[in-house]
Amino acid sequence: MNEPLTFCTIASRRYLPMACAMCHSVKQHNDDAQCYVLLLDIEEADFPPAEGLPFTPLYLRELGITGLENMQIYYDLLEQSDAFRPSLIRHILVRKNKAKVIYLDSDIFVTGCFDDCQRYLARTSFCLTPHLRKPLPIDFLEPSNFSIASYGVYNIGFMAFKNSEPALRILDFLIGESEHHCFYDPEQMVSGQRLYALAAALYHKDLMHLDDAAYNIAYWNLHERKLESRDGRFFTEGKEVVFFHLSGFDLSRSNAFHARGNRFPSLHAAKILGEVVREYARLVRGYEKQLQLAPEKPDHRLTTAERRKFYMTCQRDC
Repeated sequence: MNEPLTFCTIASRRYLPMACAMCHSVKQHNDDAQCYVLLLDIEEADFPPAEGLPFTPLYLRELGITGLENMQIYYDLLEQSDAFRPSLIRHILVRKNKAKVIYLDSDIFVTGCFDDCQRYLARTSFCLTPHLRKPLPIDFLEPSNFSIASYGVYNIGFMAFKNSEPALRILDFLIGESEHHCFYDPEQMVSGQRLYALAAALYHKDLMHLDDAAYNIAYWNLHERKLESRDGRFFTEGKEVVFFHLSGFDLSRSNAFHARGNRFPSLHAAKILGEVVREYARLVRGYEKQLQLAPEKPDHRLTTAERRKFYMTCQRDC
């Protein structure tokens, strides 16, 4: 019998209702699953009681991150989400003494159970899923094979780790590199995702390449997956879908699926994805009302150039 899985994500104040919706969907389809959310810009004193919420909150001070205060200055919130991810996973494996941990982005909607992932982790130390299983057509639409490859072979909205010496070694490598290499530059097509492609290459013997059509369905891979909907359940290639990755989700436009770029799903796929988005949006709105968080404080963060300059100063003064 499989032991309950532990799930986690990272959220700022803005994305916390989405994190709640993701955790809600996890628990709906995975018996006894436990969820943790690392809060980036909410202090413990400002957070409402977690009773009735589908997760246990964690705070940055709990993770023992080297150079944390500086990283909070030279990384913006998006970059912090990439940079603190391996520290969060390691904390849950070691400090919370969990056997298997799955990280999911907050814009993921779970529609099935992770039993297959349990079996994969029985044979390996960590699992990653690729952006693509088949090449996109060469038709000058976006996203393209080149733009997807520039962000790395693997999509780090999903990661699974087993509490093992090889996994902790990989996480330690990622923690060390994340202090320096999680800057996001869309014009140069650079992001922290590239670190995970490097880790996969360096530690390939301990990696399970999760080539499964039921995982990580997103706008960039709809060309390769035929979707079906039956009685409120979703299927692809004869298997029940485990999760959809609703990257770019916007609550103000939540009546239909939308994609970045100009590569759009078929009318059939768009209809099915619309069902998924509307249910996810319903959960997000419900948790937005339940949380009733204070409005975001005015953003007085440094400009991108100032943050990069501060980072260089930190390196010089080390």
